[in-house]
Amino acid sequence: MALAALALAYALVAPAAAGHPCATMALREATRGGFPAMASAITERPWAEELASFNDSATIPVRVHLGVAVDGAIGTQALAALEAAWAMQVGGAGFDPPLPDGAEGGDQRLDVYLVPLPPGTGALTVALADAGDDGRRASPAFLKADPTQPMELLEVYLHHELQHALQFALDTRESVMWSEATAVYWELRARPDLDEWQAAVPDFQRHPQAPIFTDGASFSPFAHAGVPRLEYGAVLFALYLDEEHGDGAGALLADLWRGSIQADDVADNEPDWLDALAAEGLAINELLVDFVGWRALVGPLAVADDGPAVVLGGDAMLGVESVAASTLDGALELSDEDSGPFQLSCLVRQVEVPASVATLPVQVHAEATLPDQVLAVASLVTVPGSGVATRALLGEGSVIDADLEAPTGALLQLALCDTSPADADLAPVPRPIRFSFLRTDVDWPDAGPPVEDAGTPEVDAGPPIPPDPICTCQSSGGPTNMRKGMYVFGLLVSVVMLVVRSSRARRRRKLYERSAADEGSTR
Repeated sequence: MALAALALAYALVAPAAAGHPCATMALREATRGGFPAMASAITERPWAEELASFNDSATIPVRVHLGVAVDGAIGTQALAALEAAWAMQVGGAGFDPPLPDGAEGGDQRLDVYLVPLPPGTGALTVALADAGDDGRRASPAFLKADPTQPMELLEVYLHHELQHALQFALDTRESVMWSEATAVYWELRARPDLDEWQAAVPDFQRHPQAPIFTDGASFSPFAHAGVPRLEYGAVLFALYLDEEHGDGAGALLADLWRGSIQADDVADNEPDWLDALAAEGLAINELLVDFVGWRALVGPLAVADDGPAVVLGGDAMLGVESVAASTLDGALELSDEDSGPFQLSCLVRQVEVPASVATLPVQVHAEATLPDQVLAVASLVTVPGSGVATRALLGEGSVIDADLEAPTGALLQLALCDTSPADADLAPVPRPIRFSFLRTDVDWPDAGPPVEDAGTPEVDAGPPIPPDPICTCQSSGGPTNMRKGMYVFGLLVSVVMLVVRSSRARRRRKLYERSAADEGSTR
């Protein structure tokens, strides 16, 4: 294969306990950006001298090439894994088979090379030149996998890499996030007993404010040291689509890949997978708001009838900013890049309902700051240990006002999402919003005059609930007047202190001058 014909490559890199930090972006940029030599060592087919033998499948068009000194038993197991992957992805989900590569590798079969790879690299899929005569931007591909890694990892990585080969047979222009999220999905389906795929989930979960379509290299505002793995952790979104809107066997994912195909004469990634969602009758703005609550139901908040069907640990908890119930004073805030949201993402706040109240009533306000901005607000109420979760859409539009209640001991999560249309191939852009949360069972400072005709107070409601400690500084003279009085008092105290200090300084200076004069007269 001429190296200049290399179109795209994906790699799985698996350092110890690191899961999916990988060379995907480096290889993609190197090959698409006009620097294929940067990726040549890892993305070329092995030389004949590096190979000892091969095994052909009797049921699918796949050939496994064994590197020198690779045990034949490993080749047999790898071929069995590829046949199982084919049965799930092509036979079960309905993906099109990989495109034939002519005489490359000896015949038209999909070639899989079991050869040592650079340290930390588990497997790799390389797309060749565009097929040219199939009416789409698609290509054949070949796989490389390191036979020295544990067999269970080799197995799931072959499921992952076969998915990339199937993707390239449909669309070589699709986004990194969608490519990797849907490839990791097949690892889980292949070996639900392994948790290797979960290693990148915390990276994704930490950032609900990241656009749903982004990847670790594109979303630079929150890139951590090392290699960000947002695109691998985004498997949660692929799982959500499959479990909530699909058949549980990946058929919807295959349909979405087919819906994102571009013709040969279309240079851009249009349609993309977001367009394919819309064509399937699935609006991304609605999915995003539903997904933010679904993805929060993991770890200690997991419930039996909602959220991911698989069990995720506490490190997969959704990244939220906790706020005390005692601070819900209705003050208007302006979000920033640290809290989001960006396009098609959500800012999430969490409130723990105090044990001192039976019910916490909250008014939520959100407003757009941009002319074309569309917002949605959703809530998730869970009582840890109860096994019950309540998710609700509170409102949509450029300005949203909503009321809700949460019982004592509950965790209340409020997601403020930017659901404006977005292009999955453009760089993420921050979309600031204004918002406030008001706890209405407390007489807050600066809350304004009481609302007239508020109705008759509830009979036998008991003594009024005392405000939280942070808001006990109130005055019968009115909070605004009290603050003005305190300001004047503080100003007077400051003036008095300045006068006292000035007077003391003058006295010390006079004493010093007198002492110096006396000392000088005795020398």
